[in-house]
Amino acid sequence: MRRLALRAGAGLARTGSVFGHGSGDIALAFSTAYTVPQQTDQPMPSMAMLHDGLIDGLFQAVVDSTEQAIVHALCSARAVTGRNEHHRYALADLLPDWPGAFPQPTTAAP
Repeated sequence: MRRLALRAGAGLARTGSVFGHGSGDIALAFSTAYTVPQQTDQPMPSMAMLHDGLIDGLFQAVVDSTEQAIVHALCSARAVTGRNEHHRYALADLLPDWPGAFPQPTTAAP
């Protein structure tokens, strides 16, 4: 799992991030594949394992999905005004000539 999580940095790099000191970038990885029994009288689960030579497809999937998550977040973001009236525009506001490139915001049901 750790080896997969480390590949998130490559997805960040595809979008121009340097994953540098103080950047605030964080990658989390977890699995729900196996539950270790708490009671000693219960058997441990048998585990299927993937050979190291076949893991490249999973590495590629991590990189692709990280890149896609960043692009989607950028395209879905709305304009915001923060502390001291600092304003950040949404990409959709800055690039109005790209119809269909940015999803329309949805509102949550009451």
